Amino acid sequence: MPGRRLSRVVFPGLQLVKNHPQTQTTIRSRIALATRDIHDALHKDPVLGKLLEPSVTLDQYQHALGHFLMFYSVVEHQRRLMGIWSEYSLSDDCAALRCDLRAPRLSQESKLRLETPSALLGGLYVACGAAFGRSQFRANVEKALPGARHSFVQRRPDKSLWASLVSDMEKTGAAPAEYDQLFDGANRSFEFMAGLKLEELVIAGQHAP
Repeated sequence: MPGRRLSRVVFPGLQLVKNHPQTQTTIRSRIALATRDIHDALHKDPVLGKLLEPSVTLDQYQHALGHFLMFYSVVEHQRRLMGIWSEYSLSDDCAALRCDLRAPRLSQESKLRLETPSALLGGLYVACGAAFGRSQFRANVEKALPGARHSFVQRRPDKSLWASLVSDMEKTGAAPAEYDQLFDGANRSFEFMAGLKLEELVIAGQHAP
């Protein structure tokens, strides 16, 4: 599959707007609104969108899981390097993905950079929020591929942990400069997921927490 190159206008006609704190109600809702178009577009992504189709094949399922592992492992790798937000560790999600994948190691040198605590929190918001999104394709995948491993899709969201993350977003994003970094981290994370290519998902060992 050819790569998908993204600019700040991620898809034709979809313009991302930061929605600074003065214009909305909560930090999380502002960021959710500002990234809604690219988030919604992932449901029609050529790889991730297959998880919603009754005809999804094992190979397509594996490719989608590879995309998730690429993203989760990169964010977790950067979280460990910074030594912060340990309560939002993605290690268990990465372990579940490696369990489900036939070739779980990845060689891509990631283009995703979350270089500040606020930007990293934005990336963790995307990763942890995806736990709620799994409910949209869990039943379909289990029905279509009963013989496959489903450790990752069967993981349920931790609502108390999510509430804590949202609270940290509210506190962190209260300052305009930190809000910008928080937004940028979330937006870059969605762009990274949308920009992955199948040929990047190969056996190696980098970014595997």
